[in-house]
Amino acid sequence: MVAVKREAYLKRLEELREKQKTVTDAEELKKIAGQIKYVEKMIYRSSFPPERKDYTVKVKLVFEGELTVYTPSKKEALETVKRNFNARLGEVTAFTPEILNWDIPVKPQMILR
Repeated sequence: MVAVKREAYLKRLEELREKQKTVTDAEELKKIAGQIKYVEKMIYRSSFPPERKDYTVKVKLVFEGELTVYTPSKKEALETVKRNFNARLGEVTAFTPEILNWDIPVKPQMILR
């Protein structure tokens, strides 16, 4: 059964690559590229033993550190940080000059559930 599926995916991949050579429309090429990526993923997955399953693992990434904020009160400092400070994977951004410095490790703590 797995071998038959794999052969079908290989055939489909060949068809898509041939179609990709003839198409000139950018949107159509993008669509075909997405289909090729999907089929390649399915070919890769079909090489695993049948007893292998996918599992979803929830992950929480926690960044913890300190900010130095130049404001008249602690309450204003909290509001300034809430409104003007942001962190995304690989990027820390302060949107106001009142946030003078931050000491937050780039590598977060990982919590698995």
